[in-house]
Amino acid sequence: MSFIQNAPEIHDPYESDLHLKKAIKWLLQKDPHKSEIEKDLKRFSKRIMSEVHSWAMEAEGNPPQHIPYSPWGKRIDEIKVSQGWKNLDALSAEEGIIELGYNPLNSTSGRIHQFLKIYLFHPSSAFYTCPLAMTDGAAKLIQVFLKREIGSAEKEQITNAFEHLTSRDPEKFWTSGQWMTEKTGGSDVAISQTRARKMGDHYELYGTKWFTSATTSQMCFTLARIEDDQGDVIDGSRGLSLFYVELRNEDGDLKNIRVRRLKDKLGTKALPTAEIDFDGTPGTLIGKPGEGIKNISHLFNITRIYNACTTVGSFKRLLQLAEDFSEKRVAFGKKLSAQPLHKRMLTEANVAFEKCFALTFFTVDLLQREETAERLGQSNETTSKLLRLFTPLAKLYTAKINMIWTSELLESFGGAGFIEDTGLPRFLRDSQVLTIWEGTTNVLSLDVLRAIQKEQALEVYLEEISKLISGDSHRAEIEKRLEKIKDMANSYGDDLEKWQYHAREFSFELCETAIAAIRPLAF
Repeated sequence: MSFIQNAPEIHDPYESDLHLKKAIKWLLQKDPHKSEIEKDLKRFSKRIMSEVHSWAMEAEGNPPQHIPYSPWGKRIDEIKVSQGWKNLDALSAEEGIIELGYNPLNSTSGRIHQFLKIYLFHPSSAFYTCPLAMTDGAAKLIQVFLKREIGSAEKEQITNAFEHLTSRDPEKFWTSGQWMTEKTGGSDVAISQTRARKMGDHYELYGTKWFTSATTSQMCFTLARIEDDQGDVIDGSRGLSLFYVELRNEDGDLKNIRVRRLKDKLGTKALPTAEIDFDGTPGTLIGKPGEGIKNISHLFNITRIYNACTTVGSFKRLLQLAEDFSEKRVAFGKKLSAQPLHKRMLTEANVAFEKCFALTFFTVDLLQREETAERLGQSNETTSKLLRLFTPLAKLYTAKINMIWTSELLESFGGAGFIEDTGLPRFLRDSQVLTIWEGTTNVLSLDVLRAIQKEQALEVYLEEISKLISGDSHRAEIEKRLEKIKDMANSYGDDLEKWQYHAREFSFELCETAIAAIRPLAF
């Protein structure tokens, strides 16, 4: 009989993950919900193995289809998705993937519980975590606005939306889109062209959104320029306003939204992503005119943390597969796991993963601390500034490091890593979106500079890292790193172009220094 290579296997994600168990002790050591969270993660992990992973594989094998017309010629623009994708939607509600972050009963650890669950879920979600990220961001944005003085009609609409977004009932649960990208540019939203015309008690939106993920959602937040009585608009970022849109009417028909086409993407094939036209679509103004970019930032601050968390989830899954394969593949008379060079590669991959995980969940912990303080009616300016800085840092670092190691780990499978029906190439195709979505490395590095220059985040960063290393055996090494950061900042002075030119290297230096302090606490 000819030789058949045993394939790498997925093992119980919770039970096989020593990093996760150590992290739970780090993040929840004094939390009253610790045992409850551990029990839920164990149960959820078994559910992933027994049913969820198969739903994801079905969704991957049956990507969405755009059906523009009914059999009788009516324009319907239906996006048909697989049953597996629908099951993942229902699961997200049942498991409280969004609700966990907003349930006041879990006020001390709901975000940590939520993101640990997302970490387990993402590799077997067919990227359903993308609409969940935007849904959570939308819920956060609404939560912020419900604390402000807003109109009764506006408040009623977004209160209703919030109840749907945070529901555990699959029949009631909504997801949300975040539709900003236009043909004129992605990250440079200030040149967006979509317009809003006042029509009685609401607005009508006109324009094209070039890239809309989660196109099967029930609602979205989007940006548009309000026309004055003469049809003129204000250019630039100060002319953009934020709008809430419910996509369908009571009959399920789209509200003057036309789907041009589904996007043919490199990866995330199961995720419906479309190019759409607003053609008089009803929208509700959220907040003050001209404050759209400022207001929608509440949304993408959450989605960037999702990006980091799903990145480390994907990294871990591929690393586990590579380690399992190393025990099954024999080359030159020995298992790969016994080959010194291969062992070194896997060891270095584990170190890279630990660094990404530690940075990500330090950021999640900052989010938890900020929201806990808010629930108690307290202000924690230091935590808020740290979160403002670490959110783009965690996203840019994890995405870039994961991209490098995804390629390296795929290589460790040899030719099998290049064959589509092994399921392995999907990791490489899917990982590329994580470096792009919610800001490229350059865009996020420049956002780090904004946090430093506008919110004095570097000062609190230096103080925080100094506190973290007070008893660390590597204190001298980390202090030398902190001095390097100070020297770099001083050398740039007030020269904005120099700051921008070095923004990437400065951001990565901040990440590596923070990780050197955080990682011993986590592992």
